[in-house]
Amino acid sequence: METKEKKKTNLIKDITNDGAQINAIEFSKESEDILHETNVKKEKDEVQVTVSIEHESKLQSLLEKISHNFDMARITRKHLLAYVIDKFCDSYNEEDIQAIRKSSITDFTLLELEYREIKKTGIMPEALKEYLWKSRNLTQQSKRQRKSRQQEYINDIYKNEEVA
Repeated sequence: METKEKKKTNLIKDITNDGAQINAIEFSKESEDILHETNVKKEKDEVQVTVSIEHESKLQSLLEKISHNFDMARITRKHLLAYVIDKFCDSYNEEDIQAIRKSSITDFTLLELEYREIKKTGIMPEALKEYLWKSRNLTQQSKRQRKSRQQEYINDIYKNEEVA
């Protein structure tokens, strides 16, 4: 009975590449749950930030300037980015917002915006139509012009002649 009440333990082994070192750790199910919760919390505390190579070099140059002749602490990219973000968030204005928006606009984003607008309204600008047809060396078929009825083919004239 006592064996059923005991919590089941697991055995984890760490084996290095050469197989020379083996570490065995026994822990209970509760320990495993605590370890899992800790890992989940760590994942939520930090996220990765991706920057272009150009901005990475600027960040590295700034980091070197800050770290030059400063030996009391190690300044990392993480600390520098956190400071820059905090500083910007406290002092940005409407001009900064507009500048960020303008710097984010590309030819492709404009094309996507236009495409969504065309799909929404169903109306394509004539200049875009012409460009699309010409870019593929195609000629756009014009709509057939209806022939206007000539006086001799109007039914009312024949009806009047037959009646008389």
